Amino acid sequence: MQVARGQAQLALSAGAWERIAQGRAIVQHIIDAGQIAYGINTGLGALCNITLPEEQLSQLSRNTLLSHACGVGPLLDDAQTRAIMCAAVAKLQPWQIRDFLRHRAPAARLSESANHAAGAPRKVRWAI
Repeated sequence: MQVARGQAQLALSAGAWERIAQGRAIVQHIIDAGQIAYGINTGLGALCNITLPEEQLSQLSRNTLLSHACGVGPLLDDAQTRAIMCAAVAKLQPWQIRDFLRHRAPAARLSESANHAAGAPRKVRWAI
């Protein structure tokens, strides 16, 4: 609640960064070995039999994130937005958000956005 109310800053622990790095290494091993892994280098759902080339994997990650980040309903205030972002960061697993596995920067940007709620999605009913 302190982060949601602007009374504390959100930061990922060293252990969280280590888990992100470990997950990233696993994903990179799958890609480098040419293995096929659902949602890493294949389409999702009915498109699971389509294998994507490596140059399209970043776009797959982005599209997956965006498809889960849309929302409806009234705008949320800053505290509500920060609280939702904190909950999302707290539950992240490396296999859930591949962009976190690809780069440290997106994770830093998400925690920075939660701290400032600048440009954060505000019209939301997220599937958290």
